[in-house]
Amino acid sequence: MQGAFDEVLSDAALASQKLKEAWADAYGVSPRPSVAYANAVVAVEIAALEVVPINKPDPTLGDVITILDTQQKYWSLPFRDNDKAPRIEVLVKLMRLLWRGHSSRHGRPDYRDASDEEARGAVLLAATLVGWLTAGLLVDAREDLTQATVTGA
Repeated sequence: MQGAFDEVLSDAALASQKLKEAWADAYGVSPRPSVAYANAVVAVEIAALEVVPINKPDPTLGDVITILDTQQKYWSLPFRDNDKAPRIEVLVKLMRLLWRGHSSRHGRPDYRDASDEEARGAVLLAATLVGWLTAGLLVDAREDLTQATVTGA
């Protein structure tokens, strides 16, 4: 697990930097779980917005989730599709789990900080998502179709 995480962290990109911060805040000497969770979300958001274009000011991970959810047929991951676990639907659910689980981002009467376990789970999930996104595993299938048409394939 640490080796896979280190590979994602070795990238100098901003998403990797935020993931490093999230890791330090979740697993460091002085854990800050709510900060770790927030940085995990931001890392995924940054990586996702590099892949999924959102044509609006200040796009968020929530916008990415909406695009992927409503346009699943246009996106691809290198997993075999299965009726019980369609790959883009699973990606959307993982992103939504991270996004909606970040309840400590808004004040409300039942507010509470993220727990150590929530933060660590968020960081590990973010590492997977950032890894998939920065490795180019999420592909806009419309680009593949355009390339095939242009090259005559």
